Amino acid sequence: MNIFDETKRILDSAGYRTKFPVEKTEVLYFEDDSLFGFINVFDNVDALLSNWQRRQEDFLKINAIRIRNSPKAWNAYSIFLTPSGCGNEERTKLLAIEEDFRGTRKIARSSVFTRQDLIRALLPLLPIQYLVTLISGDSMKMLRTRLNLSEVEKSTLLGKYTPREVVSIFLGEAGEE
Repeated sequence: MNIFDETKRILDSAGYRTKFPVEKTEVLYFEDDSLFGFINVFDNVDALLSNWQRRQEDFLKINAIRIRNSPKAWNAYSIFLTPSGCGNEERTKLLAIEEDFRGTRKIARSSVFTRQDLIRALLPLLPIQYLVTLISGDSMKMLRTRLNLSEVEKSTLLGKYTPREVVSIFLGEAGEE
């Protein structure tokens, strides 16, 4: 997977404007109505840890006038990714980068191998998503166990009644209580 190309597709589909600036081929810029930033991909974690500050400084310097005149200056992001894995010590250092709010907000992730890894890394930038896990089995049985109704109400609701009949039965039972 080409991380830049896939990132561009994901952000474009989320409504961001993206571009590769002419002066920097290893950077992808992104922006929408409320935030903006850049993405750098590194070959390995050591390169990320050694170069993230300089890359952020370059971005801030190149865009200084634009940032000063922008109402979204408080919402600038630096995203640093690598497909390379890392150990606990490096993972702690990546977390420290994310907790450093000087200049920009940051996302620093390793082990970005798949589209799902990339989406997980970009979640703070993406619209809220709800991941559903499908479970195989008898769906009617699972529904019966989850409905907080009496057995008569469950049978009525899940039986072969029309919606009008279900309402009539429920209202009729409610009126008798």
